[in-house]
Amino acid sequence: MNALRDFLSAYFHEDWPDDGSDDRAIVAAYQRKSSAEERGRVCLELARLLSRGLDDQQLRRILLDDLGCYFSPRGSAAQWLAEVQDMLRRAE
Repeated sequence: MNALRDFLSAYFHEDWPDDGSDDRAIVAAYQRKSSAEERGRVCLELARLLSRGLDDQQLRRILLDDLGCYFSPRGSAAQWLAEVQDMLRRAE
């Protein structure tokens, strides 16, 4: 999950609110600065993570502990990750 970790830890670091008004603005910033190939790798890794069938608590722990993501979704982590994946796919 290197591409996903690189994306989440770089764009959703602990001070991410200083870089954008919300999660959509942060994803849009990544879209502008990344290549289609990079976004494709992130989408692939998101799909693999989501296919594992993890519960919300497990996903949140992976997001923070393994992927360095300091964004806390209001709804389910799986739903948020799927939304991020959808935003990235639309950018291609």
